[in-house]
Amino acid sequence: MSKSGPSSDGKNGGDAPSRSSSAIVAKTVVGLHDLKIKGYCLTKGLGNGKFITSETFAVGGHRWYLRYYPNGWRSSDIGWVSFILFLDDNDASGVTAEYKVTLLEQHGKPVCLRT
Repeated sequence: MSKSGPSSDGKNGGDAPSRSSSAIVAKTVVGLHDLKIKGYCLTKGLGNGKFITSETFAVGGHRWYLRYYPNGWRSSDIGWVSFILFLDDNDASGVTAEYKVTLLEQHGKPVCLRT
């Protein structure tokens, strides 16, 4: 039995071309963190760009913390609340995060938000 090489049309000996596929699946971790702000109205007196830092918490094997800006992070945010998530790890290489903040009033109903 002899082996045949590629034909002029690029197929192996006239057979249909072989086909393969693969997938790259990024490792994802989903976590939840509840942050209660007691005395919310009192924090509103903190000036624009001033923040209060949450305790650290763990999600996905990393330590995180939130900064809460009761009167906005930037001057364009005055009158709005801002939250920024920070990674509290020395080795942050390859770590990315997406997060969503939902504000609830004291009875658990969502507050109107600007995104």
